[in-house]
Amino acid sequence: MILAELNDRKYGCLMAFPSQDLAAKIQEIVKVIEERLGSALKEAEPDSHVTVLWGLSDDDPTPIKKLFGTQEPISATLGEIEKFANDGEDVIHISVKSPILYELNKKAKTLPHKESEFDYHPHLTLAYVEPGSCDGLLGWNPGFGTVTFDKLIFSSSTKEKTTIADLSTQGD
Repeated sequence: MILAELNDRKYGCLMAFPSQDLAAKIQEIVKVIEERLGSALKEAEPDSHVTVLWGLSDDDPTPIKKLFGTQEPISATLGEIEKFANDGEDVIHISVKSPILYELNKKAKTLPHKESEFDYHPHLTLAYVEPGSCDGLLGWNPGFGTVTFDKLIFSSSTKEKTTIADLSTQGD
């Protein structure tokens, strides 16, 4: 099954969001991409996040809150700009390294979900562009380094968002 077929189905996802300050800096990178690529840009990602698990079958956030309600802040290292091809477009993203995100993905898979044929590779999507148009940006490291993601948010199949854990207040 190709990714476009998966996207046509109605599933929810669990996402890790950075602080507002970091999200604003990431959106500055998105603006640079918009300026450089012009009409080759199909869509910019408006919400800076890393998907923990896409394909959650249940729109009720209660079991997710029970599983992740006491989660500590998520440390991750943001690296270079990379891309992957997806259904006739390139997806520009920042590489993300975080053992914690892999652990959260595994934990989330204990909930009812649609299995994906793709292995989990945390990344922070910036934009969707015409194939080959972003090659000049590849390898660029915006210099974020190690950062913290401080919110877990569930987006239902109807795109209703629920905060699962505000990690910035954990341990206060």
